Amino acid sequence: MGMVIDVGAHSRSDVVAPVRVLLDEIRAKSQSIEQLSLRLLTDARAVGGQFAEFSGSEEELLQQFEATDILGFIVRVAKHCFVSVYPPNCFDSKLEVWRIIAEMRQQWDEKLFG
Repeated sequence: MGMVIDVGAHSRSDVVAPVRVLLDEIRAKSQSIEQLSLRLLTDARAVGGQFAEFSGSEEELLQQFEATDILGFIVRVAKHCFVSVYPPNCFDSKLEVWRIIAEMRQQWDEKLFG
């Protein structure tokens, strides 16, 4: 079982910086890095959502997320090591913030966002 961190962002532009920090932390602490998997959230109505593969690079995904109306995404770095982004009010949630959820095997550094 991994360690999960859940971060809220108030706007689309506030999402990318914490995502980069979390991905860097996962890469620094992960024992085995597998093939990077990039998926776009295509439907945020049903719990768990529906996803489609993204064929570009991680940086292209983050740039497109900032510039377009992409609902959300998930970047899987290794087994049980990922960062996902979900829009406000997705899955009938009352939360009005962007949710950034990340998981990795090791403990998260508490100083990441402090």
